[in-house]
Amino acid sequence: MHLRTVDELVTGGMGQADAVWYVETANMVTHKFHGRADFAFQESDPGVKERYRRLDTQAKAIYEGGEGGQVVAFSMEDASTREILRTVDDAVGRMRAGVSHYGNGTPKCNQMLAAEGSRIAEAVGPDAQVPVINRISQMVQLPPDDRALVEQALTLSEPKNVRRVA
Repeated sequence: MHLRTVDELVTGGMGQADAVWYVETANMVTHKFHGRADFAFQESDPGVKERYRRLDTQAKAIYEGGEGGQVVAFSMEDASTREILRTVDDAVGRMRAGVSHYGNGTPKCNQMLAAEGSRIAEAVGPDAQVPVINRISQMVQLPPDDRALVEQALTLSEPKNVRRVA
């Protein structure tokens, strides 16, 4: 669970129980149903879907400064968190398809992974103090397989003449 996200939603005006439920449910919708809430709740009681929609609207208002809650600053230097998450989600989908199509470790697959890694790193923005994967992890909890794929892509995207400092 993302305690920071729950804290931000509560600070923005959402109730504690609603914030916890919303974060858990939003993660499920995002990761298991690829953001398709209608599909995620098709066999649920209609009240569950309505609660999710209501809390989703409130969360968006909190983060985007719309009506319904206090604005919570949750942005990065070069791009908004929402844009970064969209880029990461899109890149992970492309990487999964590329690995499935080309086979992991092949030159063509490595080239595709490097390109997606560069795109993710560019979206997050340069920050010498915090590695890109750590900044992404602060925003979203990636499943282990996706995290490994992102780490591989980021490693492949690094220039050959730059050494990684641990």
